[in-house]
Amino acid sequence: MITNIEFNVLNVMSSKEGHWTWRTLDMTLHSKNIPGFSHVFEIVNKLAEEGLVHIEDGGHPTMKFYRVSEKGYQLLKESNKD
Repeated sequence: MITNIEFNVLNVMSSKEGHWTWRTLDMTLHSKNIPGFSHVFEIVNKLAEEGLVHIEDGGHPTMKFYRVSEKGYQLLKESNKD
């Protein structure tokens, strides 16, 4: 089970095809006044533990890429039906 803040971050991530970095995601949350700003690392790791986000190697140990998994898209799709 994920929180509303985690769900909102997942929703933001689904708005863009491809990969996010923690910095671009953090800046996007901040610019849209979406809670989660400055807590991206913890939130994305929780979403990854739930299988909703994939964390991929970005070529540098401190630069990971994040993308929504099929399970994450399915959760968003089911939530939009409600």
